Amino acid sequence: VELSKNLDVQLMQKNTYSYNKGILILPSYLSKGIEFDAVIIFDASKETYNRELERKLFYTTCTRAMHELYLFSSNEMSPFLDAIPTDLYHVDCSNIKDFQNRPVQGGIFILLLKEKAKRINN
Repeated sequence: VELSKNLDVQLMQKNTYSYNKGILILPSYLSKGIEFDAVIIFDASKETYNRELERKLFYTTCTRAMHELYLFSSNEMSPFLDAIPTDLYHVDCSNIKDFQNRPVQGGIFILLLKEKAKRINN
């Protein structure tokens, strides 16, 4: 609710059948079959994505990004990222801010470049 006070966002749920252009928020399990210019995974931590059951969900969510993929975590990143060569992404922990432009302590930010990421699957 607080996010919608600051941004024009649309929440997609299981019973959402259409959506407008703009910022969409949806559970990762609803992302299959849809592509977006940019995807943000809010909690790509080891705590959220660490079991083999979650590997396909994580992969599906990451591959929904056509141009930019942003992964955030306040703890250790998912071990599923360990297999990705480090030259395919950029890590930046220095300038992370919340939606009110306040610095976030201990956050991890990774930008995985989509063009290079395609090489992972080949």
